[in-house]
Order: sequence, then structure tokens, then C-alpha cells
Amino acid sequence: MTTLHHRADAMQDPSALREALRCASSGEQVEAAERLGQLGDVIATGVLESALADEDRPTAVRCAAATALGRIGWTRSCDPLSRVLAHSPDPLLRSATAAALGSIGNPSALPALTAGLASPTAEVRRACATALARLGAEGREWLGVLATGGGMAATDAREALAVLAS
Repeated sequence: MTTLHHRADAMQDPSALREALRCASSGEQVEAAERLGQLGDVIATGVLESALADEDRPTAVRCAAATALGRIGWTRSCDPLSRVLAHSPDPLLRSATAAALGSIGNPSALPALTAGLASPTAEVRRACATALARLGAEGREWLGVLATGGGMAATDAREALAVLAS
């Protein structure tokens, strides 16, 4: 078999992908995380959560891990995603975690997403507002309350509600 065939086989093998996420190059870690998310590998949530929380990893790897966790949709991943949303200084990572929380759709993410609306970064506020809209009635209710206020969070909440209405 050629190297290309070995690589193609590895991209289908969840255990090989989990191992790549632990110790491969950054680019291969991103690919592994993306593929684990596409496969919906619930067993991978632990290694994905570790990659997400590892502040020494490149942002691209951490964002890919967040996106994969959102695709897998396991509600237990809401806690590590919410922690990163609350504490990371990186707007790209915060946006990715907000989107993942919206994809999971668990109301336990309401506090973290609502707090994220206070971000000074428009991209993070929009991601949080969009994620709140995806949480169902509770999220839309919070957006409605926030939309009646003032400031940047209110504007982003109104925009998210307008998208829902269209």
C-alpha cells in the first residue's frame, strides 16, 4: 500500500485519529479533530476536551476540537466548552466554543453564552447570540430580554432574533 492509502485508512480509523490528536503535528491534529467530529465519535470527547483545554496547543487545534465537540453533540461537553468561552482571551476560540455550545443545544450553556454577550469583540457577541437562538425557547427568551436593553449585546441579540424571524 502507498502512503496515501495508509493515510486514507487512518482518516477512517477513530482510534488512529484519537492518537493523532494526542501527538501528531498541529496540522494533523486539526485534521484528526475535524474528522472525529464528522464521524461523531463519542469516545473521542475526552481527547477532544483535553485538546480544547490545553492552552499550549495552537488556536487552530483548539478551535477544531471545539467544532468537533459541537458536531458530536454530547451534552457533557458543555462544561469544558463553557469554561473556555468564559476564560480564553482568544476571540476565535471563544467564537468556536460558542458555536459548539449552540450546536449541542443544551440550556446548561445559557449562563456562559449570556456572559459572552458582554465580550468587547463583536465576533464573540454574535457567536453567543446565534448560539442562544439555537438553544430553543429558553435561549430565544433570553435574547428577547437582552434585545430590549441597550448597548452592543442588545444590538447583537436583536440581530439574532431578526435572523430567526426571517
